[in-house]
Amino acid sequence: MTLGLESIFSHSSNGRKDCIMVEFEEGKESPSRKHEALLIENVNKAKQIVEGYGGSILQKTVEMWKGQGSGRRRVTSQNAAALIKSIDDLEYDSIVVDISSLPRSVFFPLIGKILSLLDDAKKRGEDKRRNLLIVAAENAALDKQIRKVGIDDAAEYVRGFGSGFDLEGSGNLPRIWIPILGEDQTDQLRKVHELVNPDEISPVLPNPSINPRRSDDIVLSHRQLLFDEWDIEPHNIIYVSENNPFEAYRQISLTAERYRKALDSLGGCNIAISAHSSKLLSLGGLMAAYELNRKGYSSSLAHVQVQGYDMPKTNNLDELDSQSQLFLVGLFGEFYD
Repeated sequence: MTLGLESIFSHSSNGRKDCIMVEFEEGKESPSRKHEALLIENVNKAKQIVEGYGGSILQKTVEMWKGQGSGRRRVTSQNAAALIKSIDDLEYDSIVVDISSLPRSVFFPLIGKILSLLDDAKKRGEDKRRNLLIVAAENAALDKQIRKVGIDDAAEYVRGFGSGFDLEGSGNLPRIWIPILGEDQTDQLRKVHELVNPDEISPVLPNPSINPRRSDDIVLSHRQLLFDEWDIEPHNIIYVSENNPFEAYRQISLTAERYRKALDSLGGCNIAISAHSSKLLSLGGLMAAYELNRKGYSSSLAHVQVQGYDMPKTNNLDELDSQSQLFLVGLFGEFYD
């Protein structure tokens, strides 16, 4: 949580520096509450970093549930997108979104909303230059220690990347699903499959990766699902570099274009993308879904939300944390001009 913050503020100029700390409220029953002490420790450290460099900090809460009992429903995507109301909230030279400790259900709609506001402002001819950068601290060793506890009963489409599948005139088009595969995601994959009900599947695998056998291990763990149940053709598999979100974005976009051209005589197709892997590859899927939507394609970003997280007690947490690798990704701004 604090690695990117320290790096950003230590290298920033003497201008105005504000930090919005996003707290996501998973509910009183969330298993994540077992680690309240770690949360408080990180929050205090974040405040020390920001205030130590002359910045100001504002906490905003994303309520993840609304209602009680049988009327209880997910509102994470809506509330995450609402963190930024308008372009007036982005009156900075650079906007940095640190996704290191954010779930996809929060950073997918948040980044999508910011990108949309910046693009619209540029189309209106606004002169103000703004940069949008994404920071992610990747740590496979630490991620393995964190366990997802409980998933929602059904997958859903992310706010801002709504279901092109439900739009009038596109409901009967062929459905193409591009899942970005990761470890231990069988239940999530099944739920997204139920939501999308695809006619064709082109899974994405991380290769090359730090672990040369990672893509093989992922295929083996999902072998029955992919090949016995869904009858996926091996030539449909897409390979992308584990730590390169731009390659994931490019390969997914090219695959979507090929399907669209091949099915043009049928009116095109619906494209659904889902991310079940690292934050960097998830970001590549987000970029592809955003661009396809901007081109007017019928595309969606599907996701299954987790009800909480758990981690076994460990005495080497600081040692694991020291293995984190920081990545900076530029999505919008003067570096593209």
